Amino acid sequence: MLIIAALIAFSNRTGSDRTFDATTVGTTHWDTRERKNENRWFRLQNTNQWVSAANITGDPTY
Repeated sequence: MLIIAALIAFSNRTGSDRTFDATTVGTTHWDTRERKNENRWFRLQNTNQWVSAANITGDPTY
């Protein structure tokens, strides 16, 4: 599993802002808005909770 440190702030689909501190590639999920498969995952800062990029508004970069 590849993890790249990053501090990225985006809104998730619930409308609340989140900051991420790591990213990895994992299980693919369908992004309904972008209409494409998405396999990037972002870790919520200072937690062990991961969010699929398919559930994040915007296009996170790292």
